[in-house]
Amino acid sequence: MEDNCTASTTIKSVYNFRCVVKSGRLFRSARQDNITEEDCAILEELNLKTVLDLRSVQEYQKARGDKLLDQDREVHRVIFSNKELGDTKSQWPLETELIHKPKCGDTPRRRYIINYIGYHLIIPMLKRLSILQGFKLFLFLAVDAIFGSKYATQYFSKTLINPGGLASSYKDMLDLSGKQISTSLRLLTQPEVLPALVNCAIGKDRTGILIALVQSVLGHSDDYIADDYALSEAGLKEVKGKVMQNISAGYNWSMDESFAEAKKETMIEILSYLRTKYGSIPNYLESIGFGSSDQEQLKKNLTEV
Repeated sequence: MEDNCTASTTIKSVYNFRCVVKSGRLFRSARQDNITEEDCAILEELNLKTVLDLRSVQEYQKARGDKLLDQDREVHRVIFSNKELGDTKSQWPLETELIHKPKCGDTPRRRYIINYIGYHLIIPMLKRLSILQGFKLFLFLAVDAIFGSKYATQYFSKTLINPGGLASSYKDMLDLSGKQISTSLRLLTQPEVLPALVNCAIGKDRTGILIALVQSVLGHSDDYIADDYALSEAGLKEVKGKVMQNISAGYNWSMDESFAEAKKETMIEILSYLRTKYGSIPNYLESIGFGSSDQEQLKKNLTEV
């Protein structure tokens, strides 16, 4: 199984691809939409059964590339019930919608799209706006609807996202996307989904948060988790400028440079935040519906050969 982790270093067309556990049962990366046939064959050799894609369906569908990895893979959107916006408990059993069925017929290989940045995250953030700020945003939305501009997105990012920087965005994700995080972790407790790959757009932020929680469950130290997170900066070095450009274009605003970085101190701050607010990382996981028995099962699944 060690060879699986060694093989991952040879993949060139997918940024930030690396092994998470020595058992070769969990990997992480940026999106694979542009994967080459050669690299796709390497992943086939790794017997990759499941991809946990932390993007939205829109992100997945609009991303350029031939999506070779999904030619013989079902793609499912995970559906979340938002009856209570503040409810972060895990949703199980899993409810999904099939959005891509391979031509070759039934296959046990799947991609689950689990949207970490949806209305469940945005609406609570909007409540932080003052009455005047909310009125301005409403006006910008009206202008955008008429002229097709992006003033509302620009105002939202300038007012609510940029000031707090990357660490603040991570904290919001942990506090408000608990149902998505817990459901992702619970999927990894199912032996039939392994080996699995976790990805988002660039494999740094949404992926970084989920993998950090996995590594904490596995008993790794804060330094180990933060050092592993920081590897994403080197993994994105050659495309950092493009990453920053794409992020800024998405929000129609010049975003803080921290959004294109993966500094060790950022992850240290996040781990400290979880302990300060929730008492411990296991307590945080309990609070989102991923209990102690789930945590033990996750550890067993990822470490036993």
